[in-house]
Amino acid sequence: MIKTKITIPEKARLLAKIKSQLINREVVEELNKEAVEEVKRFMASGVSPVKNKRRFPAYKDKDKYPAKKKPSRPVNLFLSGTLYDSLIAAKSSAMSFYIGISSLAREDVKVYAKANNLGENNIPARRFVPIKGEQFNISIMRKIKDIIARRLAELIKS
Repeated sequence: MIKTKITIPEKARLLAKIKSQLINREVVEELNKEAVEEVKRFMASGVSPVKNKRRFPAYKDKDKYPAKKKPSRPVNLFLSGTLYDSLIAAKSSAMSFYIGISSLAREDVKVYAKANNLGENNIPARRFVPIKGEQFNISIMRKIKDIIARRLAELIKS
């Protein structure tokens, strides 16, 4: 077996640059444009964007919703649009981001989102954001990985 040691010039500088600049405004914009839109597309079709989850459970009484706006299928979590509008990608730190409900969303939207995601207040769990130990399905994860890979290539070149 032949072993070759490869050194990267200025490795420490490059790592520091990545740690301090990986997630920037452009990355968040791309995540919102590509990954979050893909999550919303799954939600609109009544399918969970979370890996190993299936269709959202049906509504018990779809006619009780205002103006009878809820179809029996697909269960799309879209009544007023506030849940969809509040679903965003946002920067957590220089090295991380989250996809979820905006911290600026109204309190009732946060409660509604939590109830649908976790299955609370007599609402069945309709997972649209992964919880601990879960991840998005493969197509969403691929989009996220592609965005991060493009950003890393950009940082390495500069």
